[in-house]
Amino acid sequence: MLTTPKTKILQYTLYDLKTSRGELIKFMSGTFKLVETNAGEFNTLSEPLALFHNKTHHYSGIQFGIEEGAVSIRAYGGQEIKALKTWLKLYKKHHAFKPRNMQTIEERYSLEFLPGLQQYRLSRFLVNRAKQKQLSEAKNAEEVKKILADYVVANFFPFFNHLNYKHNRQRHEITVNLLHYRRRQKLYAVFKGVKRQAYDLVFETNLSLPRLFRMGEATAMGFGDVVREGYQHNLL
Repeated sequence: MLTTPKTKILQYTLYDLKTSRGELIKFMSGTFKLVETNAGEFNTLSEPLALFHNKTHHYSGIQFGIEEGAVSIRAYGGQEIKALKTWLKLYKKHHAFKPRNMQTIEERYSLEFLPGLQQYRLSRFLVNRAKQKQLSEAKNAEEVKKILADYVVANFFPFFNHLNYKHNRQRHEITVNLLHYRRRQKLYAVFKGVKRQAYDLVFETNLSLPRLFRMGEATAMGFGDVVREGYQHNLL
């Protein structure tokens, strides 16, 4: 059974900072500006802004979201966690912010291939334009399920790369069975003038995924939450 070295994951939920989707985008912009103007405070981190504002196609190591109507920020990996902790100190200093109601969640995750299958629910899974065209041209529900299952597998790989795990397809085959899907009627804005189609999925896989995990497009904006079956949720 393959396991990788443990990766640290940290999430802050600042319940004093109530937000909405539109306000979260403004909060993200303010965060980027604060990091950029105080880059020297991040010590050994040579490009702290790149950790917060991911402009590449890699997995976003720092992600923003909304938990119970409040700002939530998540970091994957040592550098990202160091950057997030430094940001919180700066935010407290520059905004005279003293969190009275704050939740901290820490996770140590190791990628593991399971002997059986684990079921997960995936909420607001955004697909890119090319994939949505392919889905819209599918002839039946089974074809849609096959396309979405393959897309789930494809979206594991940016996360693998973030963990510095090089997948060997000959040694470890990834299994994803899509059990249920629902296309959301609403399109979600992810960039200026750019909207994406979202799906809610129930799938099973032979991978053990983190408790704190997102996948798909715009994970940095809180889309694509994955919840293991057995936890309480209302994703679908």
